[in-house]
Amino acid sequence: LAFAAAGALARHGYELWDLGGTNSSPMMQYKSQVAIEMKKGVFLDHLHEMQRHASTLPSQQLGGLAEPPRQIAAGTIVAELSEDDLFGAALLRETQANLEPRTA
Repeated sequence: LAFAAAGALARHGYELWDLGGTNSSPMMQYKSQVAIEMKKGVFLDHLHEMQRHASTLPSQQLGGLAEPPRQIAAGTIVAELSEDDLFGAALLRETQANLEPRTA
């Protein structure tokens, strides 16, 4: 589910999000699989740098990655899970297809 949630956040334009703390509990082990672990201060530095960068751009340049994330409405974000929602399966298939020799 964490991979599906991360994918949904990314599709809505979010570049950073906080998964909360970790400890030695087996229930926390997924976090290192779906995220880059960083100290709170480092996370806040990244967040503030992104905010500073976005605030210095003219409004006509706020396209692409600088565009603010779209608000996620309450309700179901991922109605059904498929292999494509998990572990980067779609990207892996695409990469493998590009590596396969093409026959005429």
